[in-house]
Amino acid sequence: MDDDWLVQEVEDKQRVRIRNIRTDQVALLDFSHIRDYVPDPKREYDGLRHGFLELRVQIFLRGPELVIEPQRPTAKRAAAKTSRASHAKRKSR
Repeated sequence: MDDDWLVQEVEDKQRVRIRNIRTDQVALLDFSHIRDYVPDPKREYDGLRHGFLELRVQIFLRGPELVIEPQRPTAKRAAAKTSRASHAKRKSR
């Protein structure tokens, strides 16, 4: 399920505290957990900036429990890694 999250606080320019608007659960993310931010200007109608955080981790909401786990590599990223590795092998020969 896709939920809206609110960035509540940026701590010491190292961590971001986000809150799930539907469940009120809070996650503390290290900056290294965030790959990118992509704005969503179509939703900027209520005075808040909206966008997407592209994460290197996945957040699971399991009842009252919130779990943060590393993101599994996508097929595209895995293929790029394999391609780079095989290219490096060919170069070293």
